[in-house]
Amino acid sequence: MENMMNNNSNKKRQQKQSKFASTKQPNLQQNQPFVGDIPAIQITQMTLDEEENQSLKEEKQTKLLLELTENSEKINKNNKHNN
Repeated sequence: MENMMNNNSNKKRQQKQSKFASTKQPNLQQNQPFVGDIPAIQITQMTLDEEENQSLKEEKQTKLLLELTENSEKINKNNKHNN
């Protein structure tokens, strides 16, 4: 299940990167647009990283919630069985 989540995350990242790949120019040093002192491509990468981190956090939360639910169900089942 974790591999599936990682693969899904990697696919999303590749799709996002491919959107920006078409805008890359051959000579980035001379042609690269800047936002303040930061090259735009670097801002794009930072944004992709933030989105990936958020996605990973959400996946971890979902996994922990699922684990918690399963453990809770086991405890309830054991309590019913013991009574």
